[in-house]
Formats: sequence, C-alpha cells, structure tokens
Amino acid sequence: MKKETVRIVWQEGLHMRRAARLAQLAAKYGSSIQLKMGSRAADARNILGVLILCATLNSPVAIETVGDDEQAAMEAVTTFFKERSA
Repeated sequence: MKKETVRIVWQEGLHMRRAARLAQLAAKYGSSIQLKMGSRAADARNILGVLILCATLNSPVAIETVGDDEQAAMEAVTTFFKERSA
C-alpha cells in the first residue's frame, strides 16, 4: 500500500472534465486507487465519486494505491494532480 497527500492546484478545483480524465487514467492500472478528503472517500475510477469529494483549490486529497502496480499508479496520479493544465 502506498499513501501520499496532494493539494488541488487548479483554480476551478476538481471539476467534471478533470474527474473524467482522472477516471480514465486510473482505469489504466490494476491497482485500487482511493482518494480521501476529510470523511469522504472515492474510487478514482468513479467520476461521480470523485466529484462528490468537492475538492476545491488548495484542498488536501489523500491518495492510497493497493495492488501489483501500486507504485506506477501512485506516480501517475500524483503527477496528474501536480499538472496545472490537467
């Protein structure tokens, strides 16, 4: 299991288009990818679950990956969250 926390860097927060891109990215990996914000949690492959997190600018989001390719999945997801143009 890998754990890391990132902050939302986008002025608009984690909106529909970005949630869809994240779900597409997460679907490429066999590992489970969970996002947690406060008491809320979401599977990164589930667009609606990601949107329900209501992640706004500077919100901390905890990422957990579990599985055979957890390291690669973590690197891809953290890179996604660091890209300002994602």
